Amino acid sequence: MDVLIIGGGVLGLSTAVRLAGGGLSVTVVEPEAGGGGASRAAGAMLGCFGEITAAGLRSDAFAARHALALRTRALWPGWAAELADHGGGDLLNRFGTDVVLNAAGADVVDTRNFAAIEAAVKDAGEEHSVEQGSPWAADLPQQRERPFATLHLPHEGSVPADRLLTALRATALARGVRFVDDAVSEVTVGVGGRLESVVLRSGVRFTPRHAVVAAGAFSRRLAEAVADLPPVMPVVAGVGVSVVVSAPGIGAALGRVVRTPNRAFACGLHAIPRSRDVIYIGATNVVHTDPRAHAPTQDVHFLIECAMRQLPVDVAEAGIVQVQTGNRPVPLDGAPVLGMTAVDGLWFLTGTYRDGLFLSPLLSQQLADAIIGGHTEVPGWEMFGPHRARIGAGDRQTVVDEAVAHSMASGFETDWGLSNYWLRMVKGSFRSALRSVADRIADDAMPVPEVLARIPNQPGLLRLVNDYDKATARAGSGVSG
Repeated sequence: MDVLIIGGGVLGLSTAVRLAGGGLSVTVVEPEAGGGGASRAAGAMLGCFGEITAAGLRSDAFAARHALALRTRALWPGWAAELADHGGGDLLNRFGTDVVLNAAGADVVDTRNFAAIEAAVKDAGEEHSVEQGSPWAADLPQQRERPFATLHLPHEGSVPADRLLTALRATALARGVRFVDDAVSEVTVGVGGRLESVVLRSGVRFTPRHAVVAAGAFSRRLAEAVADLPPVMPVVAGVGVSVVVSAPGIGAALGRVVRTPNRAFACGLHAIPRSRDVIYIGATNVVHTDPRAHAPTQDVHFLIECAMRQLPVDVAEAGIVQVQTGNRPVPLDGAPVLGMTAVDGLWFLTGTYRDGLFLSPLLSQQLADAIIGGHTEVPGWEMFGPHRARIGAGDRQTVVDEAVAHSMASGFETDWGLSNYWLRMVKGSFRSALRSVADRIADDAMPVPEVLARIPNQPGLLRLVNDYDKATARAGSGVSG
């Protein structure tokens, strides 16, 4: 075959559709019973602006990623129409998004991120309006979490992730893509550093001209399976839990995407109407060294409790239709991992964290162009190469401060009832623990705060950071933040 794609999530399937549309023979390898990818559990919000943070606006890597998002949004109507020919139907939810600044979060996180979203919207000339409070504040079950302000974004919406995946697979099949229910055990490299073969667990050996690793949070283990491959930016798992609930008219009553700014290391509480009687509620984000298959009970409890207190629809009597667990691909430096490796013919398309589904129309086209024509037109693509030195999320003190702020925000959102004395003690404990961790990282350029904050519970993350920094220093990789 021409191309073997490892991973059957939205990015892998989108790339398969693009390549097959360009006349190449394509096979997708994905264990049907594997699960655990981010795509199937995603809320699939299509937003350029809702994910913006104050910290992100200070980062060159985030600015480059936001530029990708601005380019992608124009592609979605045509992409959705293309997929509609094979069962996609009307994929786009065009009802808009309300970004809510409410009393459940922390001023140092929520207020600054809300202001950053508003500033970016104004700079881009995006249609919007800001309302003090909210038209539905009186309907909140818990008035303690009432909104202070609501930013209305009429052009941001969502897609149903399950229907998108179904449409992508159907389109790929219609274009001749072959699917193999299996997993990769080994990738071999031939003379001259050229991709030689991909071996599956069943023993089947493929010899494609190109192989694309689009396996999300599982990509790091695949990189480790390639002999003599220079270090690839490690991708760990941002475990997210979502629930789908049903009650008569609950989706119609919600009417649009409702979300808070990013907070507590996650993409904020959000609710998305799926039908008249069904809504999707997300999300949590807890970084682990390796993917998890099942939803932690405490995360499900936290999510439902937040939904009951903060959403403008009463979910307390709604029935739980489904609990979903997904593993977001989180690079240590928070930036995507895109492009060909030092092995000629071996590509990576992963590390997109929360943006993979939204960016999929653009990233899949650019990777297909690179494979077919040998070039890509996306400015800044090269800074996200697989073998780069770690792009710093900021200096030591800045990232520690950010990690402490989000750790405290997690507690405020759980409505902890601590006195001022204990709040100072808890905050001081967080700061002491995280500063101690930060001081054990050789480079002053820190990993993203959500990775740093989890090192005390996941010490394997610290080994990944330091081992990667040492390996890239030995290899002489030249892209830095």
